Amino acid sequence: MIHADPKAIRRLGETIESQVGPSLDGAAERLTATRGIEHSNFTAVVPVLAVAYVGAVEFVEEQLRSKREHLGEIRSRLGRTADNWAAADEASTIKTR
Repeated sequence: MIHADPKAIRRLGETIESQVGPSLDGAAERLTATRGIEHSNFTAVVPVLAVAYVGAVEFVEEQLRSKREHLGEIRSRLGRTADNWAAADEASTIKTR
């Protein structure tokens, strides 16, 4: 017999988002601060470094944004899973009067 705890499933989604989300947000803030480093600083050395710097910052920004969205999606899907388990339990429970 399989036993599921819908409240625990829902808490798991909330916990994942609350524990991982701030780290992603902090990384995004630190990355934004790196924009203060001008790509022109690299052109005096090697122009290719300027292009690589801008490309790397933009790539990481997109990755952080998408991972933050994934956290919300994970939480939402675990919430729906919990709702489905609760509904299935309710529907399959024999009720006596």
